[in-house]
Amino acid sequence: MKSNSKERLAVRRWQKAGLTNDFIFNKVFLEPDLTQELLQRIFPKLKLGEISLLNSQQEFKTTFEAKTARFDIYVESGKDYRFDVEMQVRNYHDLYQRNLYYLSSMISDSMEHRQNYAEMGNSYVIFFCDFDPFGDDDQYTAFEFRNLRHLKRHYGENAKVLFFNISSKKKEVNPALQNFIDFAAQREFEKEDDFIVQLKRRIAYVKQNRKWRLEFMRRSIYEMDIENEKKWAVREGIQEGKKKGIEEGIREGKREGKREGKREGLKEGMEKGQKQERVTGILTLIKSLKSLNIDVNVIKQQLAQNYNLTNDEIQDYLNKVK
Repeated sequence: MKSNSKERLAVRRWQKAGLTNDFIFNKVFLEPDLTQELLQRIFPKLKLGEISLLNSQQEFKTTFEAKTARFDIYVESGKDYRFDVEMQVRNYHDLYQRNLYYLSSMISDSMEHRQNYAEMGNSYVIFFCDFDPFGDDDQYTAFEFRNLRHLKRHYGENAKVLFFNISSKKKEVNPALQNFIDFAAQREFEKEDDFIVQLKRRIAYVKQNRKWRLEFMRRSIYEMDIENEKKWAVREGIQEGKKKGIEEGIREGKREGKREGKREGLKEGMEKGQKQERVTGILTLIKSLKSLNIDVNVIKQQLAQNYNLTNDEIQDYLNKVK
């Protein structure tokens, strides 16, 4: 894609971007009052004090070698509550694992300056998803620790993970939060309350901020470059795999043909060649993506989509490529 075309596409993305765009979401909720109002709508029974809003895209590592946990919006309310609020547009099918890691990072961070485990505060991870995260057709889903033999017995109240499917038209949440969800999904809502008015003003302010606009443009062009490299790597890997597989199939077919006849030999040779083509294509694709420093989760996703592999099969192939 030419540079001018990428810039024009980035401009169109900026013009169309709304609250479901994670960049816009981050900048909008850098405003502490808006973040506090959103949290109060999610947790109407909690008495939240003044919040401390850290920078968006806050990063945490539990150890020096550990993978970084990058939070969209990270909020503290006094010493008792911590919240990570995320906007997720694409489903990478790793929400369970990601949220466990996010939650553990928050809990570890909350204990950093504490001596007594009993003083550990409450940590909540909140995901607004522009898709049905678990295929249950629910607008709202929550996870917490429970005793599996006595389900009414909570294993503490300190950690919870919440998911909101903003693409759902069900109304399973309180009216105030429903207003926000409908606004984020660009649907009609019953009443334009003061919070919605403030959100509209804040989004307009974000869109008029030249520095943020340039930041968005640079990030969009970078993402387009990465996406083009991924497509190229996939295409090259598949083509090379096909070529090598066919050549191997022909050679194998000739060997079999000498023993069992040309017709049967070519048939079996091509069948083996197709199997070898698949293996070669998979390994070549992995090598190409790794050479571009593509994240292993993206590689796994590409393998699953292109070759319909199980998780165990994917891991076996990854282990073969150093």
